[in-house]
Amino acid sequence: MAMEHSMAAKQVALGNNLRLFLGRNQGVRVGESAVVSRRVHQPHPQDPRRIKVLIEQDAGKTFCGFSEPEQAVHIDVYHDPATIEIQPVARRIWAAIDAFLETQGPELMIRKEEDRLTQPSAVAGRIYLATAEDRGYVARLVRQGYDEYAEIAEDLREHIHLVMELPEEWYPLVVSLVDAVETAVLEQGHNIRKISGVINGYGKANHRELGLMLPFFGKRKPGDEVIRLQNQNQLIMEMAKRLGSVEDVEEFMNSMQSNVFKRMAPTSVKKRHQHQDLDQLAEQMSTLGLAKKGLLGYSLTDEGKDLRQHLMINRKELEAELRKIVRRIPGKNRRYQRTSASQMKCREQDVLNLHKILTRDAENASNSIAVPETILHGASRSLREGQKRVTITPDDIRVYGKKSFIPMDVCLLVDCSASMAGEKSRAAWQLAEHLLLTLREKVAVVTFQEMDARVAVPFTRNHHRLIEGLRTVVPEGMTPLASGIMKSLDLIKQSKVKNPLLILITDGMPTYPHWSFDSKEDAIKAAEEVKKAKIRLTCIGVRSNRDFLGELAKAGDANLYVVDNLNRDTLVQVVHDERQELKQAL
Repeated sequence: MAMEHSMAAKQVALGNNLRLFLGRNQGVRVGESAVVSRRVHQPHPQDPRRIKVLIEQDAGKTFCGFSEPEQAVHIDVYHDPATIEIQPVARRIWAAIDAFLETQGPELMIRKEEDRLTQPSAVAGRIYLATAEDRGYVARLVRQGYDEYAEIAEDLREHIHLVMELPEEWYPLVVSLVDAVETAVLEQGHNIRKISGVINGYGKANHRELGLMLPFFGKRKPGDEVIRLQNQNQLIMEMAKRLGSVEDVEEFMNSMQSNVFKRMAPTSVKKRHQHQDLDQLAEQMSTLGLAKKGLLGYSLTDEGKDLRQHLMINRKELEAELRKIVRRIPGKNRRYQRTSASQMKCREQDVLNLHKILTRDAENASNSIAVPETILHGASRSLREGQKRVTITPDDIRVYGKKSFIPMDVCLLVDCSASMAGEKSRAAWQLAEHLLLTLREKVAVVTFQEMDARVAVPFTRNHHRLIEGLRTVVPEGMTPLASGIMKSLDLIKQSKVKNPLLILITDGMPTYPHWSFDSKEDAIKAAEEVKKAKIRLTCIGVRSNRDFLGELAKAGDANLYVVDNLNRDTLVQVVHDERQELKQAL
């Protein structure tokens, strides 16, 4: 029930935001893969990851032939090139409409009688769906199969297209529709594609990268306070995911509070993040009315100061919510190519199973006595035998069972050269935090950059120590891969770890040597040293460096994962799959 209430509140908040921005004929990014507007939109010719909204072309007139403007809402959900089957998408949309009507249908304040839709079929009959396979109205697609359709002059191999006759009161439904389409794409084994930005008009950037978290900070009416507070939480969460922590968000806003955003100290959040990322985030806050630009840079408005105060008061709760997000495991949707080479085995360790109580001579029993169960068994026997006092006999003794556990401490070896600055390094830090919060084993982080490598975080189970160590890393300089491998090898040998797994994350080639003048040969030699030490090595890299990474993996008897993008979800999936493969190899 609490989850349903949270989803309903999110839908209402998004509905408010859509009324605000669509009313200005602007496009808004919803989630990571969808763009919503009343206009026609399409990928930008120079950068397909940015979507251009053509404010002069009404979607209802263009796609549906409506005589009046502002009658239709246009949604595009982007995915990797593929032919998406249309009927599974239609069925998902129908289910989302049904669930929406059950939770919010009775509460919708509909102004026009013709918009009082109470059945999924009535709503689905207004939604026009198109994929590369076919197109038609959702109601007919679900009931009768393929529909007759009018041609749409679009390449639909990279996105799913929806146009619907949707009054403003129904805008909260949009988040459910986007989620339904994304789920259908993932279920068919394809990847959704992240949108990097939305451009309105004739090319003026309108960076709505906060997606769902576009808070309504306009004039508030009675009853809006709950929605406003939730929007504040959502906005801070989005900023924390982009900057890495709630603490970084607070430092970022403190710099704007002091009106010194452009003059921040080198050790501040500006040093740890790319300048363009922070400038873009500040511009987004300005667009939302949270900041204003002056001669010295950006400073917080009254609404921005209110948001900062909300963060300071609720920091612990916000950090706990961020940890929940970090723990999330992405759905089973393969985003990589795997080459297996490792033949190393893991060693099992027996631990107590506190939920399994056995007699003392039973198989798989430990020598640890289960005291409460032993006393209860002795008391029960004494009562049955009519004894006045409780006695414990050898037959009453109960012990805990055993279960096999495969500990696997993880050392992340992360390329922190200049090319990893921004989203790539943030993805690696999010992976480190995810592993520490979801596994019972230790996590360490070794970084290599400039001309050497260093231990940013020694093996630990302490979350605060991990975060503090990661905050000291500033990606820049060259790529001394061999030094990084040897530093990791030394750390593992000096630490008391079990079944160590060394995971290399890099987007480039080695550019600085360790022993000789050949950086590549030194890296391969270092990988051979890992093999000699019988330490499991896993390499994660981008497609452009596949040949060299293949040589490195072969030298280190390592498994190789080639990915298109070093993003958080891909890294988390790769590491979980690798751990599972190693455990199943026993």
